Amino acid sequence: MVTGMGFFRFSLQLSVNVQLPEWLGGLEGGCLFIDCERTFILERVKQIITGTQHHLQKFPQNSARMNDFTMEKFLSRIQVCRCLEVVQLLALAHSMNELIEQKNIRLIIIDSLAFPFRCAFDDLNQRSRALNQLSYLLQAAAERWKLAVVVTNQMTTRIKQGSQVVPALGDLWAHTPQVRIGLSKTATHRLAKLVKSPVEDENEVPFCITEDGIRDVQL
Repeated sequence: MVTGMGFFRFSLQLSVNVQLPEWLGGLEGGCLFIDCERTFILERVKQIITGTQHHLQKFPQNSARMNDFTMEKFLSRIQVCRCLEVVQLLALAHSMNELIEQKNIRLIIIDSLAFPFRCAFDDLNQRSRALNQLSYLLQAAAERWKLAVVVTNQMTTRIKQGSQVVPALGDLWAHTPQVRIGLSKTATHRLAKLVKSPVEDENEVPFCITEDGIRDVQL
């Protein structure tokens, strides 16, 4: 994750969007937000919720359901757990099924995975085993409860026949997600690029970050 790319704002936007009706692209469920960097900021979430409420009011179909989209109800459906250490993260992954069922969790976000893992292990084999264990638990939860899992990662520089910016945590984790999206920034706009997908070709779209959240670029 490169500072200023928008990963955190994307995570917050997703934690709100998952609650929307399916016809608006949501899953009508809650979010388990696992904060690994102490970056979850309530005021930013409230800004995105307010922007989402304004957007929903544009659709007459929602007029009868606006009581489902109050600030309090949006916030109540985001469960925030802070895990700054690997042992905390694995413990939560082992015990989260009850929370998923009780709160109708349809999206798990880990922001960001690299933070607790990068300095926790001197032995890379131990780190790989812990990553594999976490990956297994997340995939099992996704399949059991029919939910989505979004994990943000940091970027690092690999010095090998020149410098190259690559995802942190090595090739093992880089190949683990089924879908990878890379965010970047040019002098004029931001880009979200689909890097890996089992069903879609590579593609990229411009976006912008506003106080209301992530929005399309008005061309």
